Amino acid sequence: MRLRKKLLSLLLCTAMLLCSCAESSSKADTASSSSQAQTEQTTTTTQQTSEQTTTTTTSQTTSSTAAQTPAQNIPQGIPMWEGTDPSGNKVTFIGSMHAAKQDLYPLPDRIMNAYNSAQAVVFECDTDAVETDDGMLQVYQQMIYQDSTKLKDKLSPKAYEIFSKHITAMGSPADLYGNFKPWAAYELINSLWLIDGEISVSNGLDYYLLHKTKADKKELIELESAQMQIDILSGQTDATYEALIKSTAEYTKQSEQEKLKKLYDIWLRGDLDAMFTMEKGASAEEYKRLGLTDEEVSLIAAYNKTLNADRNIGMAEKLKGIFRNGKKTLVVIGSAHFLGDNGVIGLLEKQGYTFKRI
Repeated sequence: MRLRKKLLSLLLCTAMLLCSCAESSSKADTASSSSQAQTEQTTTTTQQTSEQTTTTTTSQTTSSTAAQTPAQNIPQGIPMWEGTDPSGNKVTFIGSMHAAKQDLYPLPDRIMNAYNSAQAVVFECDTDAVETDDGMLQVYQQMIYQDSTKLKDKLSPKAYEIFSKHITAMGSPADLYGNFKPWAAYELINSLWLIDGEISVSNGLDYYLLHKTKADKKELIELESAQMQIDILSGQTDATYEALIKSTAEYTKQSEQEKLKKLYDIWLRGDLDAMFTMEKGASAEEYKRLGLTDEEVSLIAAYNKTLNADRNIGMAEKLKGIFRNGKKTLVVIGSAHFLGDNGVIGLLEKQGYTFKRI
């Protein structure tokens, strides 16, 4: 029961965050846009996690041309940008990772200087909203069937077997979660890899800056809300989560923690090219090797689009208003939302905004 309580708390606090730092899109969905990343880097030097500011040779492509622009030297490290709107208003951006190691702190001066000078700080959402007793209860009620319906009634025997394998590997019987809905079961699987690992949500950059913003009584702005993100997750079809659960068939705690560590190291380096490659996720061929049908591959692609490209449109629209208010503002959102031609930077650049790495 202790593990169940720990898992539930972790799921409620992280479900809406994981979609921005886990695999965000399939190769089948993104192959046509992979040449359109705003700033793709190939790291030519190694960097200590103390995040010394170095430079690296980069190649940059945009949606307007497939040719590479001349190589540029840009800052290395956790991704940061200065954005400028058509009227000259400037906003500072940080590409966050929602889970991190304790040794990320104290934060580098360039991040703290941007935070200290900001009058307002913008986040995807205020996650504290689901950490209250009422908030957790409200989300939990969305996670479970409140009648006699069971998870195994909604999943195929194969998908339920995969779910059970992951839960029992953590030392807990799957029946403890027998009244979970498929969306909650899938998010629970994703949460397992954060248990007892070096990388945790409580050390996440945005988690830290969110609570510092509140402690320092700075203005806090949400681009979305925790409930909105939960509604997005819970609003997808059971068939979608059937496919997603089946796609985790070969996951192990070790393999997924290794992926998370690799992504974390890439993020520390600020290597957007490597990050973009990781965020593509599995190919359609790989999904089919796992036994997924063409329809299920399409469902996963649609799910990834909903969690990333579609949300980016709404974020970009709200960011336009944040530029216009003229305040000294710091925006802290998941790094995945900056990647590709349909990331928030790409969307705003199409409307005359300019960005430079800092």
